[in-house]
Amino acid sequence: VHYQAYVSQLSQQMAEKDLTFLAERPEVAEPKNEATKSEAAGPPSLGSIGHEWGLCRRPCIYHLACGTCTKGADCGFCHMPHGERVPKLDKQQRTVLQELGAGELLALVLEPLRAKVAQMGLEENAAELIELLEMERAGQTSMLKNNKKHPKLHCIRKIMGRMSISGLVGIAGYSQNGTDFRDRLTGAVEKMRDQLR
Repeated sequence: VHYQAYVSQLSQQMAEKDLTFLAERPEVAEPKNEATKSEAAGPPSLGSIGHEWGLCRRPCIYHLACGTCTKGADCGFCHMPHGERVPKLDKQQRTVLQELGAGELLALVLEPLRAKVAQMGLEENAAELIELLEMERAGQTSMLKNNKKHPKLHCIRKIMGRMSISGLVGIAGYSQNGTDFRDRLTGAVEKMRDQLR
């Protein structure tokens, strides 16, 4: 209860601070040339790149709490607003994923990932990422260790359907394929983020 009151009070203070800042801010002239416009419209931080497509990094806690971050544009975390709560798997659901073989896990991730990429029109940008996941899945022969469909898979699929591309790629990293695979996944996501700059 104390925590909720504190968060409510902090939110109210931040809203008042934002309104005061906007009222005191002098009008800014429109940028004259295209180069200046693109710089002004760029992401507020390095971690914000790809935010519109669900490829940004986690929100910056300093920017959320204080409205500013000492690292500014060099911050590796997202400075854009994240409206709804990020869907996450609970401990039991993560345990179910650990029970899956690597091939089954990657197949589970590929389904919502393909749908999300198609929904956003990013098929060309995500081709390398999806190809990497498909190749890794094809190289895996393992399926469910106990050869049964787990009852929680339905709920996991629903949650994964609401996840961002970055969240889905993070789950693909759960597979027991070693750090080389995770590094290649990270590289593919970074390449995709760079293409969308």
